[in-house]
Amino acid sequence: MRSVEPTVQENAGQSQSLSERNPGAHAGSRESFAGLPQQASASSGENRAHERVTLRGQIELVWRDAKQQIRSMEAKVRNVSRAGALVHCHHALPVGSFVRIRSTELYFLSGCARVQHCSRRAFTYHIGLKFYAELPARYH
Repeated sequence: MRSVEPTVQENAGQSQSLSERNPGAHAGSRESFAGLPQQASASSGENRAHERVTLRGQIELVWRDAKQQIRSMEAKVRNVSRAGALVHCHHALPVGSFVRIRSTELYFLSGCARVQHCSRRAFTYHIGLKFYAELPARYH
């Protein structure tokens, strides 16, 4: 029966050979697949499918609450992409909620969306909305 120690030493030797092949690699990192550059972290915004454009304006969000009552609130748009938008408002919305977007100022944003994320930041909430139909598809 083989002891565990040589196996650990063999594995340690293998991880050293991996770092020798990729000098930028360090313990705990993953080697890039087939020479492709590694993607930046999600927090940097580099992994987004669509480019975001800074946009400022007022919109109204309309949704049904847990009691199926129609509710609405004002929100401020911060940025937009072809597939969604980030808005700031004073009340939270549950993730997965269906909302209608109304705006006379930003009429091209009017439509339907789902709440993808909602997080509190100081005195406001940052709400990520995903449009049901991407912006270009609405006008073609």
